[in-house]
Amino acid sequence: MELDVMESSRFATTWQRFSSSQFGRWLGLADLSGEVADDEPVSRFLRRTDFAPTKGRVKPSGLLPRWNADHNRFETSTHRSGGLGRDQVWALAYRYIENLDQKRRLHGRGHCLAAIVTSQALSFDVYGEPYPRHADIAEWPVEEHEQLMLATNIANAMTLDLDPKGGVR
Repeated sequence: MELDVMESSRFATTWQRFSSSQFGRWLGLADLSGEVADDEPVSRFLRRTDFAPTKGRVKPSGLLPRWNADHNRFETSTHRSGGLGRDQVWALAYRYIENLDQKRRLHGRGHCLAAIVTSQALSFDVYGEPYPRHADIAEWPVEEHEQLMLATNIANAMTLDLDPKGGVR
């Protein structure tokens, strides 16, 4: 989807205003580029069934893509966590991802460098919805067994970080 010049200019102005706001500076938005660099940390937030806490491992199921009809592709939601402390990463997760009313409770996150993802011939699509640090893992194969193999490779390279609130809300 291409933006016309006026929409692009309006987006750039809005982005500049938001990224220079107090909240935008706290998020480190002024330092984010339009591309996810290979040395940039990324996080995938996980449900209780997507990791093995006793083994300290992320399960491949936590990374499997879902079909997005609007984008006409398989994708996995991730979050750019470079330049943020652990408390900031979790604060963003509670605000933008967790939704207790919809029974979407976060229990952990897997994190790794973006190079782990791109080494699997996958890419990142940065478009900032629902918030500017959001990026989708894209270019997943269609075959489920191929998706599982790539998700396993990524999960095996991830570090597990359990919810610091430990289930208390």
